[in-house]
Amino acid sequence: VSLRIVNWIKYFDSAYAHRQVPQRWLDSLMTQARWQVSNMEYQILANHLVKNAKALVFAGAFFTGEQAKEFMKLGCNVMWQQLGEQFMADGGHFERSHMYHLIVTEDYLDVLNLAVNNELPRSAAELLEMHSKVHAAVQYYSDLCAADGELQLFNDSAHGITVNTATFLNYARRVLKDPVPEPNAELKVINKTATGYYGYRTAGDSLLIDCGSVGPDYQPGHAHCDTLSFTLSVGGCRVVVDSGVYTYEHVPIRYANRQTAGHNTVRVDGEEQSEVWHSWRVGRRAYPITAKLTDYGDGRLSFVGAHDGYARLPGGVFHERQFDIDLAGVWRIIDRLQGAGEHLLESYVHLHPDIQVVQEAPDSLLLERNGTPIALLQLGPGQTVSLERSDWCPEFGIKYENIVLVMRHLV
Repeated sequence: VSLRIVNWIKYFDSAYAHRQVPQRWLDSLMTQARWQVSNMEYQILANHLVKNAKALVFAGAFFTGEQAKEFMKLGCNVMWQQLGEQFMADGGHFERSHMYHLIVTEDYLDVLNLAVNNELPRSAAELLEMHSKVHAAVQYYSDLCAADGELQLFNDSAHGITVNTATFLNYARRVLKDPVPEPNAELKVINKTATGYYGYRTAGDSLLIDCGSVGPDYQPGHAHCDTLSFTLSVGGCRVVVDSGVYTYEHVPIRYANRQTAGHNTVRVDGEEQSEVWHSWRVGRRAYPITAKLTDYGDGRLSFVGAHDGYARLPGGVFHERQFDIDLAGVWRIIDRLQGAGEHLLESYVHLHPDIQVVQEAPDSLLLERNGTPIALLQLGPGQTVSLERSDWCPEFGIKYENIVLVMRHLV
């Protein structure tokens, strides 16, 4: 209903700008807006509640009379209350999905756009606060784009649902009347401590590491088991990828996309770092213990992070991951697992479907794209790797077979 209210109003405002909207359509729209007032999704909250509130702001601006004022008042009250709740100190959306970050940011841009020619029941100071927070959210999205300029696929994120980056940023510039830079080739060090994303982007390469909470504790429905997972792009192309999202239906591939083995991180004893179940459920979950990115200023970066997702296992296992990065194109990843007893450790690396693997030696793999070398993977002492099949799901309903590298240790 929330989506339909806004879409109908946008359609009426354009296609019927110079002719009368049929009265039965207006009656239906009013009925749906009234229904929305009594069915705000307070039980779900997060991006759902913002959608409800935005619909009422639009209905309040579209209609006239006392009922319209009620729509506007409730919609604005919720939009402003959720502004401070949903956007974190670094500008990121608290569900930690880049797709939903873009969706919610666009919702707030629409409200600011509406405020240009409509009187919202908010003070100039409150409108300025929304402008500031939305500007930070737009900048956050630009900062975290992959090297190809489009959104990353951490947690529930997929291409094809939102507008592309160029369209989004152009809209943001028109509404905010502020210069929002395009993702570019200049070095961008990513250090988003509130949402827990770290890495860099430069000259067609990008690395992004996830070491934050899975989402708000009261609404982790879009969370995946991706703590200490990472994505890597080289030469403007994605190389190490997140498994993405195929569907929200309760079917096996939904679990495969959310589980630890669907991400570029370590699984212990076949258990999940966060207990994901059904389509959107999360039980006991991984929390970051530490996360720190160091920029040495000489082309070297270092990241160290750890989580407690396996502390519940016998022996109380903790996973720490270290990245030593040379921006010339060398990445060293060290996993340390601490705890008592014997455990099976499995480390996963999902490759883009365009990447082929040539095993040059037992401890050396060459990653190629169409016969062109992209990267050389050198295993540590005593490590072995198996090449297995998985699915990469960059859009809903679309999947491509890809290679996942699996390193296993029984220690």
